[in-house]
Amino acid sequence: MKLSKAVIVILIAAFITSLTVFALDEKPTVAIVTGIEGDVTVVRDGKVDKEKVEMGTQLYKGDMLVVGTKGKSTVYFMDGSVLPVEKSQKLILGSLISDSMVDDGSQARALSNNEFTASGFAQLDMTNAKAREMAVLTPAAFRAYGVVPAAPYGNIFDQSPIFIFVDSNKVNLNQEERVYVLIIVDEDSNELFRGDVKGKTNMVNRVQAPGFTLDYGTSDKTFYWDIYRKGEEPEPGNVFELEGVFTLVDKATAEKVKKSMADLRGLLAQNIIDINSYAMMASLYLKNMQLYYDSILYLEQVFENKGESISLFEQAAWLYSNLGNNSGIMVKYYSNMIQKKRD
Repeated sequence: MKLSKAVIVILIAAFITSLTVFALDEKPTVAIVTGIEGDVTVVRDGKVDKEKVEMGTQLYKGDMLVVGTKGKSTVYFMDGSVLPVEKSQKLILGSLISDSMVDDGSQARALSNNEFTASGFAQLDMTNAKAREMAVLTPAAFRAYGVVPAAPYGNIFDQSPIFIFVDSNKVNLNQEERVYVLIIVDEDSNELFRGDVKGKTNMVNRVQAPGFTLDYGTSDKTFYWDIYRKGEEPEPGNVFELEGVFTLVDKATAEKVKKSMADLRGLLAQNIIDINSYAMMASLYLKNMQLYYDSILYLEQVFENKGESISLFEQAAWLYSNLGNNSGIMVKYYSNMIQKKRD
């Protein structure tokens, strides 16, 4: 992971919402670790022992992030700044980046807003669903067995959505490959897509509708979808009780999101942030825009890149809990992942 030594400020010109952050001792979060390579630890304010740092670790005023001789890290500040922390450096956290310091062993340098260039995101926070809250976040009414269409639900930005489903069998727990039928209709019940996709029982499946894309309009568009075991799907013209529903945002909103995402890709192209920082910041930004489904897709890219942590699993559970009843099965899935990580 090659990181620039420059400090880039990203100021969001987009819609900002206020979301709860569960912090140590109820302290406000100052920064979030979005990139890690090698040996990176943190010494908490008032403590002497070092803690292991993971993707999504939250940092507070008075903490000291310590990067080893073969380490690197990327830190996102809540005031909108991105700071690459290089090998053998220590970052001492203030309440903002402007009163934080970087110590490279020979000198401590105060960070100043005059050093930063305005170009993108601010106030992107995390909402970690703690284990004791999982039962509350899991909706009571969802199909626990059979084919469960878990996502997308709610507002989405992606024109070629990935459809997430689980086919649970309480009798046979083996994973068996099957053919399924994905159906998508518009709000007037016009069938837009009907096609075969492959998946497996007793696992999380992610599929796309081959050759199918959605078009933005001047206003939001609502679509319905469901997925069935081959041979159990409804006949054409009889698709009035599909479980899934999502809304594609309007073109103006889409253009706003595209611009912000392009700015973020620019940081990645300049090696200012690494691929995990890019995916994680994209996820946080999309969550801020209340595009929870799209936020999930980017967060799961972090998992694919070995960026797993309890903190990020808690974030995923929170995001899925906002999608509705059928997504409750994914809240349970990440609850189990958290337990395995703790074990």
